[in-house]
Amino acid sequence: MKRILWYLFRLLGRQWRQVIGLLLLGTVDVVLSLAVIAVSKQVIDVATGASGGYLWHSIAVLGGLFAISIVIRNGYARMTAGMQLTLLNRLTGRFLDSVLRSQWLGISRYHSGDIMSRIHRDLEDVTGLWTVTVPQFVLTFLKLCGAFAFLYSMEPDLALLLAGLIPAVLVLSKLYFRKMRQLSLGMKRCWSLITGYFQEAVQNMEPIKAFRLEQWVDNQLAEKQMAYADVTGKHIRFSFYSRLVLAFGFTAGYLLTFSWGLFRLQEGMITFGTMTAFLQLVNMIQGPALSLVGLVPGAITAYTAGERLLELDGLPKEFVKEELQIPELSRVCLSDVSFGYQKERPVIRHLNLYFEKGKMYALSGVTGCGKTTLIRLLLGFVSPDSGQVWLEDGRGNRYPVSAETRVNFAYVPQDMGLFSGTIRDNLRIVNPQATDEELYEALHHAAADFVREMPEGLDTQLKEQGKGLSGGQIQRLSIARAWLAPGGVLLLDEITSALDAETGERVIRALKKNIGDRIVILVSHKQEVMEMCDHVFHFV
Repeated sequence: MKRILWYLFRLLGRQWRQVIGLLLLGTVDVVLSLAVIAVSKQVIDVATGASGGYLWHSIAVLGGLFAISIVIRNGYARMTAGMQLTLLNRLTGRFLDSVLRSQWLGISRYHSGDIMSRIHRDLEDVTGLWTVTVPQFVLTFLKLCGAFAFLYSMEPDLALLLAGLIPAVLVLSKLYFRKMRQLSLGMKRCWSLITGYFQEAVQNMEPIKAFRLEQWVDNQLAEKQMAYADVTGKHIRFSFYSRLVLAFGFTAGYLLTFSWGLFRLQEGMITFGTMTAFLQLVNMIQGPALSLVGLVPGAITAYTAGERLLELDGLPKEFVKEELQIPELSRVCLSDVSFGYQKERPVIRHLNLYFEKGKMYALSGVTGCGKTTLIRLLLGFVSPDSGQVWLEDGRGNRYPVSAETRVNFAYVPQDMGLFSGTIRDNLRIVNPQATDEELYEALHHAAADFVREMPEGLDTQLKEQGKGLSGGQIQRLSIARAWLAPGGVLLLDEITSALDAETGERVIRALKKNIGDRIVILVSHKQEVMEMCDHVFHFV
């Protein structure tokens, strides 16, 4: 538990100062609340003749306290809203960066929907912990202490009698925490499954419609929603009965105080003002106590969110001190390389290859033979179980492949990965200084001259994943982007799969004609593509 609590505090960062500010402002409001009770007692005692004083003067003081309290509470709400926005934005950016900088092998084990659920929903829970739950918990505790001290100053026996209920509350709270944590964790897991499935359904809308799978998808989602509803129902029922028991307990405390005050008033031991103060103080104790019960589920939810975020945040990271751009890159070499995603099932065994500048290489073979895995090894996404992978410059200096050498590669994956925005924005991601002339030149090399014919040209807006363009157009834009990248090695994974034979041939010929000192490594099953390459490596 200490580890999670310390982690949650570290997520708050320097914004602990804002939490202190909230607490100071809230403390002023607590003091004002106690002052209102004291002045109210005085007003009633003056009005009933139990004590001397000026009635209008006391009423004016009471009105002033109410006015100040209104200003303080609105200021508190404004500070809370501002802190929530700032903290959520900072944590969202921090965790997105953490995910992107995690080692590929670790992060690939998580469903993208689960990652999104953790970054959004869990971070909202953590933000709520520091902007609502913790400040309210501390201020509520201060209210309880202040009310108890005030009550003790007037009626010590009654105050001590009410304090006797505290041990029972502490025992129940420990049992309550265990059960609520278990239910909260179950809810989050179920919600991650729903989020992931919903995301998959949206991304695969075309095959779903093509195979008329709408009802099947609805049924699958309904099953996951039923599981979520089941654990949520248990959470609601447990919370309901727990609050019911505590509510009866606090109501008994209120009746005890009310009866105590009535008997003391009947005996002439207290004034009407004191009786009113009793009732106000009991409300001030009962209200915060019930609020504490209401804050517990939020605290437990934030605790389980911290567990899930720590798991994600704890994935091994890629530490890149400085990108290693290799001048005069001449060769890429693999020596006796073996690798498997599971050690007992190697995908690549004792592989020896080298690729030289100014040449184009094709990787061919059946599905699952290790072609894409080889690309991941070259990019430093994964490291070989044995053997070595390195880059070599013209002087024979060797540089082991890692995340730091990734800058020397330009990669076009099978799923392309275009972003929402203009064509110009998508191309300049890899080369922000590129001129429009250079962009059009890259488009020409990728047989993507269709951009010139578009009404808005480079300013054409692309939708998510390039929707609205054909698969072949998306592929050619991705190739043009890779062409603009500064890397000396082009890694192209099935770049002609969505192109017709003529266009595919134009793209390959353009790449070979303008290859210069680059190394081009492409994965392909097409015989006509392999025939245009300088070397073909067949994987088995």
